[in-house]
Amino acid sequence: MLFRYSLVSLVLIALIACSGDDSLKQRKLPEVELKEALELFKEGDYQEAKEALYTITIKHAGTSVAEVALFYLGETNFKIDKFLVAAHHYGQLLERYNKSEYLEESQYKQALCHYNLSPATQLDQKYTHMAIRYYDQFISDWPQSRFRDQAEKELHILNEKLAEKELINCQTYFKMGKDKAAILYADMAISKFKDSSYLGDLYLLKARAYVERGEWIKSEEQLQLFAEKFGEPEKYQELIAEIKAEIDEGKKEALKNDI
Repeated sequence: MLFRYSLVSLVLIALIACSGDDSLKQRKLPEVELKEALELFKEGDYQEAKEALYTITIKHAGTSVAEVALFYLGETNFKIDKFLVAAHHYGQLLERYNKSEYLEESQYKQALCHYNLSPATQLDQKYTHMAIRYYDQFISDWPQSRFRDQAEKELHILNEKLAEKELINCQTYFKMGKDKAAILYADMAISKFKDSSYLGDLYLLKARAYVERGEWIKSEEQLQLFAEKFGEPEKYQELIAEIKAEIDEGKKEALKNDI
């Protein structure tokens, strides 16, 4: 009887040992998991890649494998236009791995995600403002970056969008007969967006608003400032002629009233 129990015990131990060996064989090294996840990414299987990369960031948090996985988790979401999620993962990498080889690219991509989230001019520009802050910080932190030229182009586009929105707001005030508000906000926009292609429109809007207020000299001053900065662009010639005609007519009417 004792021999039988001993034999059963040995068999059980052997089975447990074999089972342990099988589980060890099935367990993959972190590097192998990462390699397989990156293969999915390269093949364009972004949903599977996303799940695999996310699992790695949890299972192997704090390791170099998790660092790479986190960067490519951002890249994967970027590829499928999940820009807010991608920006979150790039931000996580910046916070968790401040010596990462992916720092520069992650910081640029964080800004680029918000650039892609920036909506049409007539909509709320929350993400445009956020993107501008991220670009400014990136250019400050990485002045020699290989991404700098592209970042500056994208930053310029964002600022142009804000300048256009300011112009539209000023035009709205002008159409509503709120000339003083139109002049005030045009002044603010001119001061803020000194290199904008909408600068000329803002000067001429001020000139028109001053005409409506009967302030002919101030209107002429705006036309003079416009001429000094931009010369006589063809696309504005008709509008400038109209403003000058209105100034002349206004002066004549004022002179008649004085008489």
